[in-house]
Order: sequence, then structure tokens, then C-alpha cells
Amino acid sequence: MAEFQEQFGVVFDYILARESHRSIGQPCDCKRPDALKTILCFDCFHSHPACPSCFLESHRFCPTHWAHRWNGRCFDKLDQSDLGYIFTFSHDHGPNRCPHGDYDHPLDFILTDLNGVHRTKATFCRCAMHGKPEDRFTELLACGIFPATVARPTMGFTFALMEDFHLQTLTSKKSPYDYIEAIRRKTTNAVPDLRKVPNPYEQFLRVQRVFRAVTGIKRSGQLFGIDRFFPNRPPGSVVVACFACPEPGFNVPDRYWIEIDDDFIHLVQLILMLDGHFGLQRFAKVDDPDDVSLLAGKGHFPLDEIYNVYVRNVVATEEEKSTCSNFNAVEMQNKIKFRGCVISGVIAVECGRHCVFLSMVDLHKGERFTNADFALIMVFQRFVSSHSINLARFFKRILTTYDVACQFEIHFGTRVLQNFPNLAEMLPALVDLIKFLVPKMHLDGHKDNCRYRYSLNYFQGAGRTYAEGIEGSWAESKQSGGSTRQMNHGHRHDTIIDFHNFWNWAKFERMSTSLCDHLISARESLKESIEHFLGLSVTRGRDNVEKWEKMSTLPVKVGNEWRSVYRAYILVVPSREAVYLDLLKTEKAHDDAEALAMKTQNQETQFLNAGLKLQERQHQLKRAQKAASTETELGVVRRSRAALLGDIRRWRKEQIQLVPMLSKLASSEDGNENDQTLVETEKLYLPSDFSPAERSQLGLVTLAEVELKLREGEANDAVVFLCEAITHVMMFRSVKEKHARGVSQNTRAAKFIRGVNDRRNAYADQYRRARKAVLALKAINESSDYPILTQEDMYAKNAVNARELGDGSKTDGWIWRYGNLKGLNQEQRKEFVRESTCFMMSMDFLSLIPYLGS
Repeated sequence: MAEFQEQFGVVFDYILARESHRSIGQPCDCKRPDALKTILCFDCFHSHPACPSCFLESHRFCPTHWAHRWNGRCFDKLDQSDLGYIFTFSHDHGPNRCPHGDYDHPLDFILTDLNGVHRTKATFCRCAMHGKPEDRFTELLACGIFPATVARPTMGFTFALMEDFHLQTLTSKKSPYDYIEAIRRKTTNAVPDLRKVPNPYEQFLRVQRVFRAVTGIKRSGQLFGIDRFFPNRPPGSVVVACFACPEPGFNVPDRYWIEIDDDFIHLVQLILMLDGHFGLQRFAKVDDPDDVSLLAGKGHFPLDEIYNVYVRNVVATEEEKSTCSNFNAVEMQNKIKFRGCVISGVIAVECGRHCVFLSMVDLHKGERFTNADFALIMVFQRFVSSHSINLARFFKRILTTYDVACQFEIHFGTRVLQNFPNLAEMLPALVDLIKFLVPKMHLDGHKDNCRYRYSLNYFQGAGRTYAEGIEGSWAESKQSGGSTRQMNHGHRHDTIIDFHNFWNWAKFERMSTSLCDHLISARESLKESIEHFLGLSVTRGRDNVEKWEKMSTLPVKVGNEWRSVYRAYILVVPSREAVYLDLLKTEKAHDDAEALAMKTQNQETQFLNAGLKLQERQHQLKRAQKAASTETELGVVRRSRAALLGDIRRWRKEQIQLVPMLSKLASSEDGNENDQTLVETEKLYLPSDFSPAERSQLGLVTLAEVELKLREGEANDAVVFLCEAITHVMMFRSVKEKHARGVSQNTRAAKFIRGVNDRRNAYADQYRRARKAVLALKAINESSDYPILTQEDMYAKNAVNARELGDGSKTDGWIWRYGNLKGLNQEQRKEFVRESTCFMMSMDFLSLIPYLGS
């Protein structure tokens, strides 16, 4: 902003220059006697002063531009009628005068345009077939002016103004009052003069409603008989439908409805989101009985005469109680905040994939299941003709999400069969197609049973659907709540329909780009997912995979608990000490096996293995030194350092015997035998510490081959221990959250988790060091067998708890499938993937592979 601030003086000069003109008061270019340049137009670009006659002549096609007349000190803002202009409203004459018009007795007409409210003079055409008072309405429309009344209008609004307000209120939710107030201030911003400006707010409030309605009807295609192209949609509907959701006879080939099997059910599956919102209330106030909706029954809301009977006979008598104590949307809303409201909010249905509004009903007594039933039935009726289930059966399944689906579905079938007897023929079959689930973010507030039974993560065919998109729609809709809550009933409905149609259209405008981006992203993640799937399958073994493939993924109720193959069951939770000792026991067993193997190895192998262990002890000592804070811990470090120093010195002697040429380098590291301060940083001069040329010169080639094998084993062990440590961290964090209470328990649990986490980091560091040595020994920079280990590679979805929001977009790190392709050349890798794919994957999954390269 500094560069603009430096130009403030220049900006002020040009702003002030508009307050006058150098040629004001000079003779006009028309050369007429006494014609002076006194009039200037600020609505035109590059306007020049002119006399009144020349100004009116040049503005024949711009009758709403203001005339600014110089009074000797400043400009006075005048309507062109103050200079003698009379507006002619006609079908055919344009800016020209009607030869039969009564220009001696013009009418006072108030015309509102984008630049202000004009008190102008006007006359209507009196040619043959015109001139009757009832023709004034159509003559104003022919001039691009929307009349304020049908009979004898004396006020109008330009189409440019109506279109501008419509777009502004759709994008910013600006109220008609604020908009008209701004237009009046464009007329004059001086307080004494502002009182004299006509206030067309009441007339504009009525006219903009009509304009909204006719614009919605025009844009819906109803003017052009669009219903004949969509016979399955409700007749006369102005709702902007979702163009991407599967619809019979529109965007899905007829054969798909028959040929698609259960593995590709998502292609012919309708996904719906159901949710209530309390930001679109309506206050209890004196209502105008004549203020009816202009789009009654054609938009997102049902007909009042039908829905009001349903509310009176069904909703008002319902008493629903929730048994899901962790999440209770029905009872959570505080009734006090709805005091003074005749409508407490709305409940709507959107398509789950593209967030397009499909239906909506008012809430009169909080959020009731019966309200939600009606909204859903409205959507289902869109796909049902003549109370027949034939069209609805095109869908293999209707997936519906709701915040409290766990409670909503219990009596859903009973409720709709009882409350919608006129649809009794088709409802039973339709209800069987519906599967209720809970949106992913809301699922975190439910009980554990719900988190597996109603999760989109574990439901086949749900894909990456998260079903929270309707919440973003409410964030936009809520902006209009401040004005719609004050409106009469019909006005409110028309306004909300218009806003939500615009939301739907905006979604459609960006839909092609959005879907394309999602498709590209899906193809990229599919490659990674297949590789990860194959890696996990191979490392777990054929027997496990075949056993898992036979398991059902559907949750099953056992007693009061819902069991799922995705749910981890820890029958006996081991103590922290037990797990810690288990880690140590695993390491000790590995060390013992290593020691036994070393007995059968030659001297070089034993020597190098001892060197690797000394190197690992050096790193352990560094970590202990860094963590030590008490005198006891420091004492342990000192004793460990002394022991390590002695072991290194003994190992040095063996090193010099095996490789005499290292004696000079080794002796330089010995230094003072009693100096322990540098023992953890002392260089051991293993083969991996030298370049290939240096190893050849020092006679370390044979030892390098042995170290390479040991380093590869060290890397493999580090990855195995790393995975175990990560799993233990997951388990203990879950146990801590569920069982640790109070400061003492939480502190002890957190301290132990930090200890296990430190071991995890130690294993990660050990792998990185082993990898670095392997690359040095092979004289290469990178190796696919030993990839770089980053923090992201140590990520894994929590195997103890249910999936969390965002887990589906991530893939576990490579360490969990480590080793499945190691040591194979490129041709062997391809053959392995081919064979493994045929073994591990079904033919349906295989059919996706050809699309990976496209």
C-alpha cells in the first residue's frame, strides 16, 4: 500500500478536478446566441460541457443520465426533465417523440435507475392501438422499465436496476432496503436534500419479488416447455437440478441400470444428504394473507395446503427420543432461542456428491424426524411417476446420510408407511433401497457402535464421500437469515428458493472443472492404493489374504455391541510395563539369534558385527546424554561411557590385527585412554566410512562385502521394530484416552508413551544410518530397495480406533509393505506384480488398471 500512499496528492488533484471544468461558462460549440457551456454529465466517459439544448440532444439515448448545471460555485444535480426533456414511453418510437403524444400535459413519473431516483416528466404513446391506460404496463416493459403497479403505473424501475439488484442479492445477500437506500444516496448524499428524494422501497419490495419469480421460471426452461424433455421430473418445477447425479432417461445409458452388478453399484447409486439448519427462521408477526408464494409447489418447498395438514396431524403429535447419548440432534437445540419464531428453521436434502439442493421443508417445532421424512419423500417423488416404483427401481441403492441416522432409521419405514398412505404402493420397495449412514465429521460424536455401523469409511460403494458438503451450503444460506426472518411467508419462500437455485447454478458452473480435478486426483491415488494393497497382501501372506477375503464386511450385532472386521478388539489390555518388556524381549531374542549365528561365522563377520553394535551404543549414549537431567541419570551416562570406552579399545586391537593398514588412523582416535568425553563421537573406521578407492587401497574390499550384508539386515530389522513401536504408540494413546483419569494417571501415561515414541525415533534413525552405509558400500546415491525414510512414511491409519476425518485421502507409509519387491530387477518386478495381481485382486479390481495410464 505504500506505493499508493505516495500518490495520494496526485489522486486528490484528479478528484478535485472533476468538481469543475476549464471550459465551463464559455460559448457552446453549437454557436447559438447566448448558448453557454453550463451542463456537464458525470455518467458519461470523457464528457465535455455543453449548453442545455446540446446536452439533451446528445443524451437522447441516455435519458437517465444526470445533468450537472454550474451555478457559479458548484454543480447542481438535475434530472433531464428539469431542462425540458419529456420521456416518451412507447413500443415503437424509441427516443423519438410520438406524433400524437400529449407533451403539453406530461405525467409526473418516478423512475429508478442504477444512478439514482429520478423525478421525471413522461408521456405515453397515443398512436393507433395504443394510448389506453391499460396499455401503460406493456409500454413501460417495452422500454425496459418494470412498472411498480399493473394499473396506471406512475413509478418504474429499469431492467438494468432489477438485474443488478438480483445479482447483488444472490452473491452478497444484500436486502432490498439496503440496496434502495444506496440508490437514494446516489441521487444525493446531503441529509437535507435526501429527505426530498422519493423512497420507492415499498414498491421495489413488491416488484423485485415478481422479477425473482419470472427470472426463475425463465431460467428453469418452463417458458420453453422443458417438461416434455424431462417427463420424470415434477411438472412446472423451477429447481435447478443436479446434472451429474444419475437420472433415468437423462445422463445414464439405459443398459447401465440392468448390466451394472453389485461391485459397480456406485455408478447407479443415488447419494443424498439430509440436514437441519436453524439460521433460516421466521419471526412471529402480523402476516399478509395475500402475500402468497409466486412459486408455490414449484421450488424446493412443498405446497402449503399439503404440508400444513401434515404438520398439524403428524409433526405436532410426534415425540422422538434418542438413545445415542453421545449425539442428540433432536433434543440438543435450545427451545428458548426459538421463542418468538413461528418457524425455527428448515431441513433440506442435497445430493451427496455435488451439494445441490433438492428439497426443503420448514421446521415449526424444532427438528423432528417427521419433518425429515417429508423432505426425503419429496426427493423420492421426483423419481417416481404415477405412484409407481418403476423409476425408483433404476437405482440399485439410495445412500442417505443424516447426523442422527442411527436413530432416524429405526422407525423410518413404519413412519412413512403410516404417514404417506397415498404412496403405499411404492414406499415398501423404495424403503428397501435406502441405506442410512452418518456424515464423517459428525460420526466422531457418536458411540463406538455407530462409528462402525454407520460409517461411510467402511461401506462398500461409498467411495470418498464425506457427506458434510451441506454444512458449507448452510454457511452461505445463513447470510440471508437476517432479512428472510422478517419476511412474510410467501416472500420468504420465494427468496430462499431463488438463493438456493443460484447456489445450485454456481455449483453447476464449476462442476466440470471440479469433477475433472477429482478424477485426475483419483487416478493418481489409485496407482498408489493398488501398490500399497499389493504390498500389504504379499507381506501378510497368501493364507491370511484368503482368510480375510472370506470375511463379511457388514457389521453384526453380538449382544449390545456391533462387531466389524474393521474394529480392533483388545480382549486383555496389556500393561505399559508388559508392552515395554515385550519390546525388550523381542530385541533380546533377535540379539540372541544373531549371537548364535555369529558362532558359525568367520572372524571378519564377528568383528564387523561387534563394530556395528559399538556404533549403535554410541548413538544410544548420545540420546541418553541429551535426555539426562538428574544426577542419577548423569551417573548412568558416565558409567555407560566408561564401559563403551573399554569395549572400543578392545575392539581396536582386533581391528589392527585384521587390517594393519588402519593402525595409524585407529591410533589417532585413541588419544588419551582416560578421556571419555569423545567416546560417543569417536570414528570406528568401518568399510562404509571410506570411498571405493580408499577401501581398495586399505584392503577393505572383503570386509565391505560382509558389512553390506550386515547393514542390509540392520535396515530390515530397524523397519520391523519401527512398525511395532508405531503400533504400540497407537494402542497406548487409545488406552490413555479411554482410561486415564486425573493429573497423575495422565502424566504417567504420557511419560510412558514418550518413552515408546523415543524408541520409535531411535529405530527410524537406525534405519537411516544403515541405509546411508548401504549406499556408501554400493557406491550409489539412491536405491529403490532402501528408500528415504521421512516423517510421512511413518504414518499409518489408527488400527485401534475408527477411521478419522481425512484418513481416506492418505495412504500408509511404505514401511508397512517393506520388503515385498526388494532385490528384484525391473523384469522380475513386472512379473511379480502380474502374478500377485492375479492372485490378490478380483477381476473387477483388475478392470481399473487399464485406466491408470490414461
